Amino acid sequence: MRDIMFDIETTGLEPMQDRITCISIGLPDGAVGSFAEEDEVHLLKSFIDCLQPGDRLVHFNGATFDVPFLIKRCVINNVIIKKFDSLDLRNLTNGVEYDEKNAFKKGKLALWAEKLGIKVDTPDGSNMQYLYMKGDWDEIKRHCEEDVMITRALYNRCREVRLI
Repeated sequence: MRDIMFDIETTGLEPMQDRITCISIGLPDGAVGSFAEEDEVHLLKSFIDCLQPGDRLVHFNGATFDVPFLIKRCVINNVIIKKFDSLDLRNLTNGVEYDEKNAFKKGKLALWAEKLGIKVDTPDGSNMQYLYMKGDWDEIKRHCEEDVMITRALYNRCREVRLI
């Protein structure tokens, strides 16, 4: 089983009307890469093609956003999905499932970056729609890959303290 760090960027928060603009992954060997392009179907297929049987996608808040968004966009675009496992570091570090009524528990990836001593160099995710409209694929990829690197750092810390 490979643990693959995973993050997506989208044009908004509604998978039935918005789309995925970028999927970034961090491989076990430390390599980080992105799928980012105008053709969402090709982007989704390219990402799915890189998955191997038994891979586990490791993410932050992916259980409530990234994974459902990805699945819905694959269904909408008729893209065959491979089976994968999933680990949400937000849920893991909270010790509970995310609950809208207890929003104080949810945490943000940027806060974990700060606590782990990682400088955040890119605009936050709320700027991704603007960057998409501008056609700034490089900045979208840079932000998504930065999130993957922060996720990897949090994952490594969770392994160090034997949470994983």
